[in-house]
Amino acid sequence: MHGFDEPSTYPWHELDYPKTLEIIEDLKAQQLKYTTINAILSAIKGVANQAWLLGFMEGNEFAKIKAIKAIKGERLPTGQALSKPDICALFACTELDSDKSRRDQVILSLGFDLGLRREEISQLKIANVRLKEQVVRVVGKGNKEREVPLNTRSTTILSDWLKHINSLPVKGLFLLGRTNKKGELLDLNGIDNSSVWRVVKKVAMQSGVDFDNLPSTHDMRRTRVTEWLEVGNPRIAQQLAGHSHIQTTMGYDRAELADQMKDVQSKA
Repeated sequence: MHGFDEPSTYPWHELDYPKTLEIIEDLKAQQLKYTTINAILSAIKGVANQAWLLGFMEGNEFAKIKAIKAIKGERLPTGQALSKPDICALFACTELDSDKSRRDQVILSLGFDLGLRREEISQLKIANVRLKEQVVRVVGKGNKEREVPLNTRSTTILSDWLKHINSLPVKGLFLLGRTNKKGELLDLNGIDNSSVWRVVKKVAMQSGVDFDNLPSTHDMRRTRVTEWLEVGNPRIAQQLAGHSHIQTTMGYDRAELADQMKDVQSKA
């Protein structure tokens, strides 16, 4: 950091506005990500704040450091939206020959059909699956509730799952639960978020997806939001996804933008 290998060796007692600007320029020269630079800038502002509170820095000096704006930047969008054939291949790998495979199919449906977040999938309660009303009531981020309508596939899968678990000697309030090595359902107390990822990873590998291109749990949601954006009003997609800001929803769009941009470039 500006001539010092470790933050612990930096003479922080000499910190002032010009030196802070020098540190930022030094970090830029290292071609660090703007997010990394902003994290370091935030830490420096915290140090300056403490120095001011302890009387080691003048108020006007701290004010100038505090006023330094974060570095602006933009990164290419991450993640992928799966094609319909790929999604069908994933569902085909859940053979429904055990409690676990049936449960795994429900997980895929909640992600690919309803666009639920990983934590929303793992903690969805049975009472919030309303087949008569054809909706699932979801408690999302910030404890906000929303209702997501069921489609044909999710209706069938959830209906079959509810009938199945009602025939089993298991108890619990949640739609999903743990299974043993035999694939038998042990309870209905919910699952942890990592279990959702393990299911997606396992099913994807069984379907023949290359290990380096495995979909993430969020790619299920990303895929569904992209489909909503392709066929409907962005505001509707925003409400279905449970986003506070429509910009967040639009950031999920993976509708072959790279191919579309190449096509425009070739015709220009």
